[in-house]
Amino acid sequence: MEKCTQSAILFISPFIQTLLPWLVVIVIIAIVTSGAYRLIVKPPLREAYGLITSFISIGALLGITAGASKTPVLGTFLPALITLITAITGYIFTRDGLAKFRPIIPFCLVGMMMATVINLFAGTSIAEQSRIFDRSYDAWLLERKMVIDVQKEFMLIMAKKGDFTSFPPSIMNAPCE
Repeated sequence: MEKCTQSAILFISPFIQTLLPWLVVIVIIAIVTSGAYRLIVKPPLREAYGLITSFISIGALLGITAGASKTPVLGTFLPALITLITAITGYIFTRDGLAKFRPIIPFCLVGMMMATVINLFAGTSIAEQSRIFDRSYDAWLLERKMVIDVQKEFMLIMAKKGDFTSFPPSIMNAPCE
């Protein structure tokens, strides 16, 4: 017999499989990058930690999105990411009012790149799990269709003999465990 999936698991599963690893990667990379910033740059700015974490979050989101995509997005994704980084870096380095943020930018970019690469692998894993599920579902569906076809043939044979039975048979109406 098949096992029914509880509705709570349907809501918790995406959180555990996607959002939680994404947040863990962000936190770990933010701690490492902020620690390196604190050790190297004296005196550190308070705003740096939020900026570093923001860049890491953007990189993580871009990585997991590109990795989980079922279309070949990498050819478009990489140039767009490099353009974004170049534009932000160029803007911050040319503005005199933002001169205090110049020491932060290398840490932001390193954290963003690390989060992008790590989450690219996580997204690829999610896409592969989706492909595996699709293949197993197709096999299950083909099996169910074959069972229904056999049952239809059986019903036709029984109907030709004059023995009218109900459709679907009782085995199909069994509740989930």
